[in-house]
Amino acid sequence: MSVAPQLALLRKRLEEIKVAGKSKEELQAIEDSKFQQCLKEWTAKRQAPPKGIPRFFERIPKETEPLRMKLRDAARTNLFKRKSLQLLDNDDLKELYVLLDQNQSFPEEQLMTYADFQKVQSLAREKVKPYLTGT
Repeated sequence: MSVAPQLALLRKRLEEIKVAGKSKEELQAIEDSKFQQCLKEWTAKRQAPPKGIPRFFERIPKETEPLRMKLRDAARTNLFKRKSLQLLDNDDLKELYVLLDQNQSFPEEQLMTYADFQKVQSLAREKVKPYLTGT
């Protein structure tokens, strides 16, 4: 249903009222009342919803239906995009290696203490931090 005729009528009535020279507050109150009146008229013309319980369940599409296949492909694509953004690229790995190499307690044996590990955790970028857990 189109609301355009009601809006045109409302605008016409408001123009008639503005000529009368009322204050801004009075105009707003009149505008609100006219709008409510037009809204009631419009909702009265609308059809009533069907009686009974509305349908809320649709059957699950079969495996071979194109819509289900496209939805599955789109979901898989989005999952792969999210997972690929979480992976470390070559620059991230190089930076992590440099951090680990610089913060070794025993460089000849390539060992570090837990305090060194915590220091590496604090210096690492946000993308690398999920890979540096204590467990």
